[in-house]
Amino acid sequence: MAIHEEFATTTSRAETLRNKLQNANILENKVAQTKRDSADLEIKLQEDLKLHESAITYATVKVDHAIRELYDDRTGNLIITSSKNGPQFEISIQGGGNLGGIDMMKIFCFDTMLYESVSDRLGGPVFLVHDSHLFDGVDVRQVRGAILFGARVPVPIMGSISLR
Repeated sequence: MAIHEEFATTTSRAETLRNKLQNANILENKVAQTKRDSADLEIKLQEDLKLHESAITYATVKVDHAIRELYDDRTGNLIITSSKNGPQFEISIQGGGNLGGIDMMKIFCFDTMLYESVSDRLGGPVFLVHDSHLFDGVDVRQVRGAILFGARVPVPIMGSISLR
């Protein structure tokens, strides 16, 4: 009787281990498939970035222009790259100083580029709004420069009415 119980326990344990092995193999195959799919998506993203190179150049020029308008003593650029997680957008502004304020102006430059891009393509949105937190920690010269630059950004005309 003891041998029969031990046999049943061992058989049950063997079946459990077989199931775990089968599940591990299924999971391993899914992980491999996911890696393959991720690599395929990254290749498609790289191809898409090449296909839309003119739009990327446009965006880069707009961000560079905004940075030049805000800073007399700094240069910067927009860098768009592909990664496994999708497109990566980075704006760099060279130089030292108040990095918190510079980070806020990166947002301003990027948003201004998006505004101009959508306005050029679709005729809208006609306005761009930022709350005052965007200017927290920003040097007053850059705040002034951002406001003056924002006032010069072209506004699309909706019919015969300009909402500026």
